[in-house]
Amino acid sequence: MAAKVRVRKRKVRLARKQQQQVVATPSRMITQTTRKLDQAAIDHINLMSDPCNGKLVYGAYPHAGGGVLQRVRAVLPLAGGAGETCGVLHWIPSINFVFLNGAASPTTSFTPTSSNPFPAYSYSDGDASQFGLRCVAACVRIITNSSEMNRAGIVYCGNTEANYLNYTTGALTTPSAVASSLPITTRIPSGSMETLWVPMIGDQNFNTTKSGAGLYTGSNDSFGAITYSIVGLPANTGVSVELTAVYEVESKANGTINTLQKPPSSSSWQDVLRGFYDKNGGRTTFLDLFNKGAEYVGTAGAAALGQVVKGAAMALL
Repeated sequence: MAAKVRVRKRKVRLARKQQQQVVATPSRMITQTTRKLDQAAIDHINLMSDPCNGKLVYGAYPHAGGGVLQRVRAVLPLAGGAGETCGVLHWIPSINFVFLNGAASPTTSFTPTSSNPFPAYSYSDGDASQFGLRCVAACVRIITNSSEMNRAGIVYCGNTEANYLNYTTGALTTPSAVASSLPITTRIPSGSMETLWVPMIGDQNFNTTKSGAGLYTGSNDSFGAITYSIVGLPANTGVSVELTAVYEVESKANGTINTLQKPPSSSSWQDVLRGFYDKNGGRTTFLDLFNKGAEYVGTAGAAALGQVVKGAAMALL
């Protein structure tokens, strides 16, 4: 009988230990929530992923809007001047400012100068026909000007914030310095390459822009930007820069009537950004379909190329 009692006591002790483990486990568990995006958020993600051809929709921003949607494009030369083999591009879509500078070498110093790529949305001080701009989507496309036989150069690029380029009046920089902190590195493509714009906090509001080629001096570190530094180009050749943006335009006095509307999406902006990155595989810079994947040595890497090849192979089955 004593043996049976001891066995029973042992079973009771085991049962109690197991029960304690079951009770204690939930307090250490990490729950995972699944986000769900509404249609307005999905539409904005699709437009941010294809600013050139996507359906025009209002941004899934948390602030009210009501302006007019317009898609605009500008094609500008870069680094094609006499003796220039390098070029720097820094574009801040929300304030309609772009910095384009050529240089003779990667270490040649220059003072960044800006201009308005879309003059129709610029104004002078005191002008009654002012505009408020809210950028919904934008992209930069770099197009090679040289022949395939003469193609040369290295491209550094990535998404930055407005004050990445130090453009205090009189400040100097070099193509090498601008390239030093950009995440993407690739050989100059045979066709083109594209970088999608990522909005930041300041981009969610309507912003004003001024005309002229002066330097923009303001507290603008909350604006998203796209930056390129290209070195080693054939002299006097350069590249063509294609800027495309979708703006929600709000006119000021003596303009059209602005009808205030509630935000179109109830999804949080953090979830919208996550959905944007998920849709594009965590990348914002892409080579065109005619380039060899081996040319790309930046953050996309061989894994992305493998997925493309795998998808193409599956499509043939």
